[in-house]
Amino acid sequence: MNVGGKTQVAFLVLADGRLRVRHPDSYSVPRGRSAAADHRRGLPPRTAAGTEPVGPTHDVSSALLEAFAAQSLELVEPVELVPSTQANLTGPRARRPSRPAKIHLALDLAEGEDAVVLLEQDGFFSWQRPVGYDRAPTRARRRSGPPSTGQRGAVPPTTRVVRFEIDVRPAAPARPAARTSAAFGPFGDVVIGRLKAYVLKFIPGVITTILERDIQPGLVVMTGKDVKGWPLVDNLTQVALPETQPAKILLLIHGTFSSTAGCYGVLTSTAPGQELLDAAAHSYDAVIGFDHRTLSRDPLANATDLLARLKAQHLTHTPTIDIVSHSRGALVARSLIEYLLPKETLPANIGKVVFVGATNDGTLLAEPDNWGAFVDLHTNLAAGVARSIESGTGKAPVAEVVKGLLKGVGPFVKYLVSVTERQIPGLAAMEPDGPFIKRINQTQPGQPVPGTPWYVVSSDFDAKLFDNQHEPPELPAELVAKLADGLADRLIGTRNDIVVDTASMGSVDLPSGGGFIKDSLDFGTNGVVYHLNYFIQPKVCTALMDWLEIPGVATSRS
Repeated sequence: MNVGGKTQVAFLVLADGRLRVRHPDSYSVPRGRSAAADHRRGLPPRTAAGTEPVGPTHDVSSALLEAFAAQSLELVEPVELVPSTQANLTGPRARRPSRPAKIHLALDLAEGEDAVVLLEQDGFFSWQRPVGYDRAPTRARRRSGPPSTGQRGAVPPTTRVVRFEIDVRPAAPARPAARTSAAFGPFGDVVIGRLKAYVLKFIPGVITTILERDIQPGLVVMTGKDVKGWPLVDNLTQVALPETQPAKILLLIHGTFSSTAGCYGVLTSTAPGQELLDAAAHSYDAVIGFDHRTLSRDPLANATDLLARLKAQHLTHTPTIDIVSHSRGALVARSLIEYLLPKETLPANIGKVVFVGATNDGTLLAEPDNWGAFVDLHTNLAAGVARSIESGTGKAPVAEVVKGLLKGVGPFVKYLVSVTERQIPGLAAMEPDGPFIKRINQTQPGQPVPGTPWYVVSSDFDAKLFDNQHEPPELPAELVAKLADGLADRLIGTRNDIVVDTASMGSVDLPSGGGFIKDSLDFGTNGVVYHLNYFIQPKVCTALMDWLEIPGVATSRS
């Protein structure tokens, strides 16, 4: 409502007084029992009478929040914001009101705490950083949480107040500079419509060395089709291998922000993926993943750690290892093969190597100026994968896959909020013009020669936007609209799968002449295959079985 040229403002207090919300009276906040309490009890999100729920799949939203809770991002309260008069919209390009507005959040913080906001609007996620901090009020302290165990009724004192501004500008500003300064990436322009602001608080890490302190590296034994049943072990001594003949091992290496369960757990959600896992279990003595830190370590450090875990088992016969890598995992695999194994007196025999959506020549999203876009894109693509596997099986391991895909997102967001420096070794190693990429694409002493059985899976993703639908359907319409308008192309500058440029995926030692790629599966320009959903595609499973020479289960048992 606008009176005398001024927007009327409403005020709401949540989370036992710790969270204050100011919003224009063109919006309302549904009242009633605590939404945070609903979430803790596992109850479905509430909706106001006559309105639709936020987002297409609440299960996916819950899975994201559970994943971030495991990374010590504590949900304070989800603030639901509903337009008092629903805009008459039919799609992301529909005509919208032009008057901008802002919603203000203020959260009390105890000593050492910080906060961030994750916005969701029709399944579209964006991270928002604070716009400022205020000193704690000198008046009587507000409640800051549950009583401590040391003194009945005592609460952690508020030491400062963090402020957020949610820009509810109905359409993206014509000039990028007009975008709200609180957005991490290009997704801060929230359209008029129902949305939720998930207010998350945390204890920040202040140095890179503890950026991923909660991530436990190790080998994941991929036995069976239950992702929860894949045990994490320290090294190869804890994996059953034959002693009288050379072991045959399939090693899978995940990419940035991810884990074995996140990257390869999707294989358990489709019939072709299950067939691949089953057949691999019969063709190899062990199928193992390598969980590692993708931000605080560069790929060579990851490879050094991996080699130590593999060498812990003193095998009588030299094992043969085939490798499947995704994204940044390709640089870990190549560091192992090109830098480390040539110096070993008893090296493993590396057989076939597959690069899927690989950053062999880097990605521009690893540049510091693009980090905000990177984390927003990854969050939305992970949610898209969750929707795909949820609709595909009805009982897919959504929570485990989402938790795995977002393994490094929480620490990264904390870093972006709390640290002004922009020095992260794992991302710097993927900068296309950086020293790591330049060096690894030179010829290393003793590395494999051209003609090796290396393979590439690539895609040039091109989102499709139609009158009443869009492709792919599991991604939110607002994201598809931005991608269709060339968002990823502007960030990366050439054909890409939203995260990695297509040419980079097969770019192995091209300055030295190349010749390392024996075969490839190129999806070409399409609106289906993007960076995080390669392993959902039946063609990828078929290609892996063909390249790795894995016979079908019936054949391997005969």
